[in-house]
Amino acid sequence: MKSPRVTSMAGSDSTTTIGRSSEFASDKARPEIKKISPSVIKVLGNNCLAPIVLNKSIPELVKAAKENGVAVLAINNSHHMAAMWPE
Repeated sequence: MKSPRVTSMAGSDSTTTIGRSSEFASDKARPEIKKISPSVIKVLGNNCLAPIVLNKSIPELVKAAKENGVAVLAINNSHHMAAMWPE
């Protein structure tokens, strides 16, 4: 069964047109977490849905914030199916 087609509101680079049709969301890909500096974490979403990306990255964000007093999380190339914040 094919994955549903999703539309991205923003791409992974500055030249992407807003609202363009994006690649398929992947249920097999896994996010990659990279520590850019002690308080900056970048997550390559690899077309994962945002809840998967957030579940993997939030613990790293909390750890960095505790160690440094503040931390930033940048997420690229993910798809979201709902609000990206817990309610």
